[in-house]
Amino acid sequence: MKTIDIIKIMNPAQVEAVFTVDGPLLVFAGAGSGKTRVLTYRTTYIFEHKKIDPSHILAITFTNKAAKEMKERIEKLIGEDSKSMWITTFHSMCARILRKHAHSIGYKNNFSIYDTDDSKLLIQKILKYKSYQKIFLPKDVLSFVSSLKTKGIRAKEYFATTNTEEKLKEIYTEYDEELFKNNAFDFDDLLIKVVQLFREYPTVLDEYQELFQYIMVDEYQDTNEIQFILISMLAEKYKNICVVGDDDQSIYSFRGANIKNILDFQKYYPDAKIIKLEENYRSSSNILNTANAVIKNNKVRSIKSLTTTRSPGKKVYYQNYKTATTEANSVVLEILHKLYDYRDVAILYRTNAQSRLLEESCIKHNLPYRIIGGLNFYKRKEIKDLIAYLKIIANPSDAVSVKRIINTPKRNIGDTTVSKIETYAKSKGITLYKALLQVEDIPSISKKAVSATCDFMNTIEEYRYKLTKSGVLDISGDNSYSIHEYLNDILYKIGYLAELENLNDSETYKNKEENIEELMSKVIEFEESEKTFKLDKFLEEIALVSGVDIETEIERITLMTLHSAKGLEFKKVYIVGMEEGLFPSINSIIENNVEEERRLCYVGITRAIDELIITSASERMINGRIQKTKPSRFINEMPDKYIQKIYSV
Repeated sequence: MKTIDIIKIMNPAQVEAVFTVDGPLLVFAGAGSGKTRVLTYRTTYIFEHKKIDPSHILAITFTNKAAKEMKERIEKLIGEDSKSMWITTFHSMCARILRKHAHSIGYKNNFSIYDTDDSKLLIQKILKYKSYQKIFLPKDVLSFVSSLKTKGIRAKEYFATTNTEEKLKEIYTEYDEELFKNNAFDFDDLLIKVVQLFREYPTVLDEYQELFQYIMVDEYQDTNEIQFILISMLAEKYKNICVVGDDDQSIYSFRGANIKNILDFQKYYPDAKIIKLEENYRSSSNILNTANAVIKNNKVRSIKSLTTTRSPGKKVYYQNYKTATTEANSVVLEILHKLYDYRDVAILYRTNAQSRLLEESCIKHNLPYRIIGGLNFYKRKEIKDLIAYLKIIANPSDAVSVKRIINTPKRNIGDTTVSKIETYAKSKGITLYKALLQVEDIPSISKKAVSATCDFMNTIEEYRYKLTKSGVLDISGDNSYSIHEYLNDILYKIGYLAELENLNDSETYKNKEENIEELMSKVIEFEESEKTFKLDKFLEEIALVSGVDIETEIERITLMTLHSAKGLEFKKVYIVGMEEGLFPSINSIIENNVEEERRLCYVGITRAIDELIITSASERMINGRIQKTKPSRFINEMPDKYIQKIYSV
């Protein structure tokens, strides 16, 4: 793209951000300020004017959807050359590096990537083995482990000060050992293991420092400690690092995000240039001025104020209702009688629990809706079952996947048998898969169970041979057998579909069958798009899917939490339940962390393009009791000249 063309379509701050390509750069990009456009044109400008190999450009986003959008935009501008650029997420980048170098830190390169459910199952096994089930819940242990990994703290580096912490350290240590035995990484491992790799093998770090001569990181305010360390290591050689973000939209501290990474950027790069994108292209001025008025009450922030050339538009509207039920019904009825297309309307709330009343009201009044943040497609049981069949082909060491499908469909291999085989595997120092191959040597297992286990292993080994011969696991092959054929065999020959038919619930069966068909479509699409289908690449792609993208073409309203709404926009937005103790939450008030809640409010307000409605209730059922509530302090921070407030209904 010609320089003159960039200047014509961008404001001065955007142009400056695009043309500043050498040295450290911090771009404060306010809500709706066109940061994706800036990143897209900046990437294109570096390629065209620096005349470097496009593979030397690394652009990191936080979601697969954002990475895909950026790839598509850049490809339209520079064509096929864009395909060798690293436009990716943190986790995808690290998985790609580990596929090449995992052997250096003791893993095989055909590792599995465990999702949250897989990790919980592994922790559950450890808790049972150590008789800690009554002390800890798997989800709490996983949260503890994850919080340490996002800070870059490995089990051996954690200093326990209490007996409880000592037990947690013990579980963390065992968990990592089990992951290693299974040749598996959890999501947090993908980053911490790459940092470990770089520290232990400076030549590997040098390889990637040399490769990534220009680095850009989007949503930098959401980075955690290990992400900060990783990016700092990669940028150390050339220091051509551009980070883009908005501290006013830092809302993920519960995931480990550290707002100081963006606010202290100049501390780490004293010669960094700072550019502020303060022109909002999304919201009407009444909505934008309301957002500015709220966020300026935060003390920990960079000073900036968004402006817009748009007209004032409608005033923001606030209404208080007597009860939460009345609030939900009133919002739904108003949507039914307004002119907006349903796809252009969103109802936002602070907690998932608030969706119940809204859902009930939508159903009662026949208003089509969808909830964002529901069960991820790849977390549904039937999908996880079939993917487990794929995982044990790619990585037989993956004990979690082996245990998931060893008796699915039922084949008379019960928990007692599996437990005995696990004990045998532990005593011999071998994987569960190898122990299953030796089941005839385990004396305490019944002949019936031995026979069933042998049949199962013979079947899996047959398919492993066929897929290896076909080239799915190796570089070359005769393409005689495909993954979708393997899945078909699981469904029909092995009998997975027949077992689903025995559910005696036609609706459930239909839903599961549709999900399976969708997975088959995904496999076939992948097979057709890749010249050589590689199973580990396919498994990696689906493991790193962060969620289901919003299908905006579907004519229904959207219900979602405020956290889920970040990065989205709608013509009309409702923020419901704006009450003290709910939003801001009671925990944030107690812990003196209201500033993050205020940032969340700012994010919610700036999702609205043309119209914003805020509501609250004077009574709400909380923990099984009707409680009196009062309007959120954030409403008092919204000036009357931008908002119409009605307190009595």
